[in-house]
Amino acid sequence: MNTFEIVAGLSAVFIVALLLIGMVLQIFLTYLGVKIAKMDSDMTLITKVSIIKFFVGIVFAYVPLGVILSYVMNFYINKEFFKTTYKNGFIIEIPSLILGIILIAIVIGLSIADGQNIYSATYELLY
Repeated sequence: MNTFEIVAGLSAVFIVALLLIGMVLQIFLTYLGVKIAKMDSDMTLITKVSIIKFFVGIVFAYVPLGVILSYVMNFYINKEFFKTTYKNGFIIEIPSLILGIILIAIVIGLSIADGQNIYSATYELLY
C-alpha cells in the first residue's frame, strides 16, 4: 500500500464516521424536539423523519443560504410526517436551531481569531 491509498482509506473512514455521527445527532435532536413539543411518537417515525431531514440538510448545504432553506424544509417535514402544525414543527426543530447557532458562532469566532473580519467570515460560512 502506498501513502495515497492509506490517506484515501482514512479519509473515507473519517467521512463515514462524520455522517454516522451527524445522523445519530439528528435523531437525538429530533427526539428531544418531539419531547419538548409534548407529542407522542414512536422511535421508528422519529428515526425515519430524522434520516430524511439529515439528507435534505446535506443536499441544501451546497446551495447559497442552504442552512436557512434546510430549516424551512425541516419545519415542513416535521409538519407533514408528525401530522402537526407549523408551530409544533418549529418547536421540534428548536434543539437543532440552538446547536446550529452555537456552531455558527464558534466558527465565526474562530475565523475572526484567525484574522478575518466578521463580514468575510460570515459570507464564507453562509455561501
